[in-house]
Amino acid sequence: VIGQESIVYIVDQSSYTAIAPPGMKQSSVQCYCQLDVNRFLIGDMSGRLFILILYRKDDTEKEDKTSTSSSTTSKFGLKLIYLGEVSIPQCITYLDNNYIFVGSRLGDSQLVKLNLEANDSGNYIEIIDSFVNLAPIVDMLVVDLDKQGQDQLVTCSGFLKEGIGARFAI
Repeated sequence: VIGQESIVYIVDQSSYTAIAPPGMKQSSVQCYCQLDVNRFLIGDMSGRLFILILYRKDDTEKEDKTSTSSSTTSKFGLKLIYLGEVSIPQCITYLDNNYIFVGSRLGDSQLVKLNLEANDSGNYIEIIDSFVNLAPIVDMLVVDLDKQGQDQLVTCSGFLKEGIGARFAI
């Protein structure tokens, strides 16, 4: 169960594991994608991409006093890792060989590679390709900027961090 500021894995009526990661505060989850039985990609309204890992705790594993995780006799743990920033996702699809497609209705869609090790900026993703999207077009105007009879369409496109101004000759 993913809430606004916490994630809970419910094993049964008396056993659960919950985390409230600081990186998730004031975030609005937009979409998710299941990679396998234990791993999920999560995209939020800020364009941040996370991986949620469900793991089985070892019996010898000591309780981390600094962790934000809590549980009631659960043998499972949750870990949320920040991977990097992408366009604000509407959908995320795992393709194959650590490649994902991030579909966005508010900005450019992207083909992204998930890396096993962080790069110099601490991100685990590499944007391979972007697919231009002008939607949503909030406003537009046809103008002759050079006064030479060559009209151009100027748009106010995108939303939030994806907002752009675009100009096209018509």
